[in-house]
Amino acid sequence: MAPTHGNRGIPAHRCRDPRRTGTELSPPDGRWFRSPPLNGYDCCSGQALFLPNSGLPGEWRDVREVLIVMFDGVEELDFCGPYEVFSVANRMAMSSGKPALYALTLAGEHDGPVTCAGGLKVLPDTTIVHCAQPGILIVPGGAGTRRGEDIQPVVRFIEETALRCEIVASVCTGALLLARARLLDGHRATTHWASLDLLQERHPQVTVVRDARFVDEGRLITAGGISAGIDLALHIVARTAGPEMASLTARRMEYAWPGLA
Repeated sequence: MAPTHGNRGIPAHRCRDPRRTGTELSPPDGRWFRSPPLNGYDCCSGQALFLPNSGLPGEWRDVREVLIVMFDGVEELDFCGPYEVFSVANRMAMSSGKPALYALTLAGEHDGPVTCAGGLKVLPDTTIVHCAQPGILIVPGGAGTRRGEDIQPVVRFIEETALRCEIVASVCTGALLLARARLLDGHRATTHWASLDLLQERHPQVTVVRDARFVDEGRLITAGGISAGIDLALHIVARTAGPEMASLTARRMEYAWPGLA
């Protein structure tokens, strides 16, 4: 049986709407797609999607698949903050008669519950082995990012999955996992203030940015510690659904975001 998307049972190897599939694209072969890409890309089938204009700004016009990686030792707010932002943005869109903007999935490193840094146990929708290819990949941080070789399967998943993502983002020390996957080489990046030196020492090929809530390098976005993941997610909403939607989302959350009108 084919692996399925965690929360909707969509086969992982098929696009959501084959009637809207256009010409086939060759595999990315380890390279980022140039910006801007085609107006849609089905990462599961490797095909372009020529989609009708939905009236939404941003590079893609379809519902974006957002996958948040979950592992033992993940910091609670690192994933809950972005999850809340995207889910509130969905509710704001639907309240105005528009379709949901994001399809959210939590993918665990193993079957069963994940134990977070603060002791919270979370049952993800699926695992990194069986999840569908996302358009947006969110890598949270936490004490678990400092694990040794047993976190390497997560690093390999990030490295392989990132090749076909529209956006790859980290929160807090999730940047350490992006760096281990060699995704930050030659890029500017930030992380939790207490781990800035560690990121610089372990990965000198990364230009570490201090005193920044987040650093946008195009397809790569890294955020500072814990609560900065909310700013990062609002920034992604602004990029993919427009500043007005991001502002509405922040206001609904009663969050003091600099972009709030």
